[in-house]
Amino acid sequence: MVSNRSPQSLCTRCYMLDADLLVDLILSRPSISADYASFLWQCLQQRQIHGCITELGYQRLCIIMNQRDARHALTLAEVLMRMLTVCRSDANIWLRANSQPFEYDSAEEIACALHYRMDGLITHRPEQFEGAGIPVLSPRDVLESHLRRSLQPPSHHSFPLPARSITHLANWRNGQFDTSWLPLADIWDQGHLGTICRDASPYAAPSSAGGTRPVARGKFVEVRHFDRRLERVALIVQICPMQQPDVFDLSVICAARDGGDLPAGLQLWVVDQQGQESMVAQPSRSGRATLQFEGQAGEAFDVVISLGGDRHVETFLI
Repeated sequence: MVSNRSPQSLCTRCYMLDADLLVDLILSRPSISADYASFLWQCLQQRQIHGCITELGYQRLCIIMNQRDARHALTLAEVLMRMLTVCRSDANIWLRANSQPFEYDSAEEIACALHYRMDGLITHRPEQFEGAGIPVLSPRDVLESHLRRSLQPPSHHSFPLPARSITHLANWRNGQFDTSWLPLADIWDQGHLGTICRDASPYAAPSSAGGTRPVARGKFVEVRHFDRRLERVALIVQICPMQQPDVFDLSVICAARDGGDLPAGLQLWVVDQQGQESMVAQPSRSGRATLQFEGQAGEAFDVVISLGGDRHVETFLI
């Protein structure tokens, strides 16, 4: 998927959306002020908020809309898939949900938000989530929070970034590597990322023209939520020569350090040297985010890992 956003716009908070809220938003029910509903929908569309929904909630929305208008339901499903992250549930989430003193739909939303370490939950009935153990916001709270943040002068001290260095991929092809970029075997040993590393391994990829194999390296990077919780994830980059001279196939993989799930709301971006076009990936069911693209010798690009209010940027020159 291609986006026109620059890295400066990547700092978004991640929230679980109550399915009842989405139903009322979509059906334009009077339980939500039209102004608040319009603003929340705009935030979701423009990715000012990273919205998530449970699998159960998504299925429920599709069923409700299909009962009303099957053709519109298909369009709505496509829109929601572009706007929202559908969070998968597993045995841990089910157990956590069943231990909550709420109806199961709400309990699963809370359990998902806690499991994926989101910044909170948005609902038009916050009283129903009292005691959930996570921040609960109404659409009005979202609007007021946005206004407060927009009136504050930008801070240059919240998340200081180190001076950015450039990784020269031409050096990789000549067997020269910065010490921070590790062989995949070391990433595998340190982070239990065997399957993921095999996917990006030069030995798993076919030989390219001229018999030159792909080259892959990885490192662990850190990003923080708004509440300063630290996430340490693995970043793996692979470059492979193609048949055309000076044209390369590049793969970028982000995975959880323990080989499990990446936190909901994490995004992996590749931004071109003009900063005007970018590709974005979110965690998939495989527990990783992956991007693949072509580049030419001499081109530069940034890899951006964003989460909550933080981002990590790596700059590369092909």
